[in-house]
Amino acid sequence: MDIDDLLAVVSEIEPVIRDNASQGELERRVPKATAELLVKRGLLKTWVPEALGGWEIEPVAACRLFERVARIDSAAAWMLQMCSAVSTLAAWFGDEAVAEMHAGPDPVFVDSFAPPMRLRPVDGGWHVTGQVTFVSNCHHANWFFGLGMEFEGDEPRPGPDGEPVSHVFAVPRGEFEIVEHWETLGMRGTGSHDVRVDGVFVPERRVAPFGPLEAPRNASYPPGWVHGPIWFGICSMGAVGLGIAQAAYDAFLGICATKTANYMPSKVGESALSHYRLGEAHAHLGAARAYLYQALGDSWARVQSGEALRNLDRARMGGAATFVFQSAAHAMELMAEAAGTSLIRDESPISRHFRDLRTLTQHVFTAKNRYQDVGLLLLERDTVFGMYSF
Repeated sequence: MDIDDLLAVVSEIEPVIRDNASQGELERRVPKATAELLVKRGLLKTWVPEALGGWEIEPVAACRLFERVARIDSAAAWMLQMCSAVSTLAAWFGDEAVAEMHAGPDPVFVDSFAPPMRLRPVDGGWHVTGQVTFVSNCHHANWFFGLGMEFEGDEPRPGPDGEPVSHVFAVPRGEFEIVEHWETLGMRGTGSHDVRVDGVFVPERRVAPFGPLEAPRNASYPPGWVHGPIWFGICSMGAVGLGIAQAAYDAFLGICATKTANYMPSKVGESALSHYRLGEAHAHLGAARAYLYQALGDSWARVQSGEALRNLDRARMGGAATFVFQSAAHAMELMAEAAGTSLIRDESPISRHFRDLRTLTQHVFTAKNRYQDVGLLLLERDTVFGMYSF
């Protein structure tokens, strides 16, 4: 399937996604009907390599897909974007492990690396113990990727650089436990609960050294995809924010056309202040979209030509993702001020968009303090945030 085929699938299943969106808010997870459609219709294969039966969609086109779904339901879009990005962590593993992960008909991958779990070496593999936070879509997953530190006794084992030796590992459903407490302001339908792994044996083939890749460690992933789970994954998160903000923009247009505020003689859309806010919101969203797609497209072109990502490319992608969430939230604030009491009612779509965007600005990969790391990259210096060092 190509991107047009996938967009056609979204149009076909849109009524189901839209009708179930409010159920996801209540259940604190993507509704089963929506998740099954995303899986069965092949949307979660967006970034799975063709060699493994996937579509291998290039990142800019994939962002069009993520943004489109986010205009319908933020939680469904988060599942699509996150599970697509997480699936590319398989590039860290050897052929045997990758074949095992994709042996089933519809693998769904989730992850969380914070805090790192404990790895203890045993014959044939490792024992893994720990609990991590923010495992989006965990209820629908059949594979979990985690990060673990090697332990000797009660202390992490240091590597040559003095830092703890870290590995990424994979465990199937049935070997991890979901700990539910996803009670949040927004993005409620993402079901980003904790996951606990308690003394599980993980065979050597499903544990891999974690660090920047020079090349994939298996035959399934093309060389250009070694940066997928980190940089293309971080940057493409912004597409979800754009889609939510566009949905808010569309909802605000409806308010302008239909709502007359209490004790006021005219509709919201006849107010000069509404005109100003609408115009400024439109500009912020346009600038954010242009920055995101340009940064992502330029970086993709670079790796496809066989070149490595530069710090400038990383700075632009990281900066674009943060700028999108901050700009989308600012545009939302502008519209919220004019929406009046529509904002405070749960049944109003613009209320959910407001909560979702405010929540996304707190994501550690794209929070406002990531601008510090962008500045360090621009100065060719080491970043503060570890994941930006890839």
